[in-house]
Amino acid sequence: MTKPTLFCIHGGPGMDHTSLKPGILSLQSLFDLHFIDLNHDGGAYSLSRYASDVCEVVKKVAPSSPIGLFGHSFGGHVAMEALLQAPAFFDFAILANTFCNVADWIDYISYTSKLLHNPSAEAIEAAYNNSSKKDADFKQLMLGYAPLYFPEISLEEARRIMAQWHYYAAPYNDAVANIYSKIDMTQKCRHILAKCLVIGGAQDKIVAPQEVDRLVQLIPNATGVKIPNACHFPFITESKMFESAVQKWCKKVALC
Repeated sequence: MTKPTLFCIHGGPGMDHTSLKPGILSLQSLFDLHFIDLNHDGGAYSLSRYASDVCEVVKKVAPSSPIGLFGHSFGGHVAMEALLQAPAFFDFAILANTFCNVADWIDYISYTSKLLHNPSAEAIEAAYNNSSKKDADFKQLMLGYAPLYFPEISLEEARRIMAQWHYYAAPYNDAVANIYSKIDMTQKCRHILAKCLVIGGAQDKIVAPQEVDRLVQLIPNATGVKIPNACHFPFITESKMFESAVQKWCKKVALC
């Protein structure tokens, strides 16, 4: 049986596939994996334009096997937009640690950011806003949030993992100014036709774990899984459980 093809979209327009690849490679026994980097030229973008770029990449590869999208966090929104732009093209999707409506996300992240003390979330933001906002400054901003991204492991290990990723300030700044405040998939989700696995960390401090339940309620053909003890990167910190959950779902929907 030919393996399904999975195109993977990283979280955050200010990052790239380096935040996904080590963890997602555990799925290569199930899928033919391809990694898509979102635009890094700093030009004005939208979710719709990001999704169009994804569709173009997939069409160029033109696999003959079933085609799916993996979208993590912000990449989940891009994946959902792509599923809606080309509904006949995609057979399935895995939406990881993503949310439905930005208003609810802001409420949650405002609450969890209070868990940061040394430095505080306010100090981290102030340092970035007073910097030159270059790629190196953006990297320091993200490393400051390591305790929220990886609270289940030591701070040293969290920053070691995140220090290996690539960071791009311009697309992040553009997204903050023009994209994040407009994200609302509440109605759009209802029109997604693909089989979807909605997966998240049961202890996620970036995206509320309840978002798994919400998206499952909205997407017609969706299954939800929460990984115990995991936070925003379950495919890194709980890779075995993550892989097992994906494999079980694949068998359930006859992908493998």
